[in-house]
Amino acid sequence: YSMIATDSSLIFNGTASIILTLQAASSYTGRILYVKTIAAFTVDSASANVAPLGSATAGTAILAATAGKWAMLQSNGTNWVIMAGN
Repeated sequence: YSMIATDSSLIFNGTASIILTLQAASSYTGRILYVKTIAAFTVDSASANVAPLGSATAGTAILAATAGKWAMLQSNGTNWVIMAGN
């Protein structure tokens, strides 16, 4: 899935892992995006532009392969930072 400018929350119920193409963080500084999966498949970014909860080092992982996982991402102008999640 490719994020569009009006997306604020995304819920995935796929039959395989999802690759999410996020908008450029530099274009949306401060913007918040909620991502949730209701299927037991991973959600990963198409680019290494997601900083996890415990690190500033960007990677591709957004959600683990567990139904009910969610994350709140916020753009810091460089990357999408996971600010909260389970």
